[in-house]
Amino acid sequence: MTSFTCERTLLKEDYGFFRSINLWPPLVLVGVYAASLSASMSSLIGASRILHALAKDDLFGIVLAPAKIVSKGGNPWVAVLYTWALVQLFSWHTCLLGIASCLLMMFLISPAGASGSLVLMLALLGFIHLRAPASSWGYISQALIFHQVPGREPRRPGSHPPCSEPPAPAPLPAPGREPRRPGSQPPLL
Repeated sequence: MTSFTCERTLLKEDYGFFRSINLWPPLVLVGVYAASLSASMSSLIGASRILHALAKDDLFGIVLAPAKIVSKGGNPWVAVLYTWALVQLFSWHTCLLGIASCLLMMFLISPAGASGSLVLMLALLGFIHLRAPASSWGYISQALIFHQVPGREPRRPGSHPPCSEPPAPAPLPAPGREPRRPGSQPPLL
């Protein structure tokens, strides 16, 4: 119903437009937080069910043995605690470990299938790269190169110096002298 009654630009540019049409504007913010909490709790509970199944299959032995414990209603509450602890440990290191583990398992299960899926993924990545419109705000490859070699950023005429380079100090005139104007000649001694 909202899409039929509101303009397209409003829907695309103002994500909080419901605040202006709601009887009590803070209720929209409460709803956003409630939806976010619900989605994260759903992921936490779903992941704990998978962890519980891994524990029941004894895939990780004694490490996940406590995750087999369930409540009287059959809820794997220890697996939920395990999952919560794993979420607290998440970083780029654990993400990289997960990617490497996933690739290892892919090739152990089916080397041909893993190779085919990687080739397909690289082909799609190349297709997207070739079909992507030109960016007006830069590219990640340029950012990486410039980050690795500070002070080597190319400059266009009239552009500002990069943020990593401190500005050159401006010479101050001697006390009692008038400051020089840009382009003027210094007085002869």
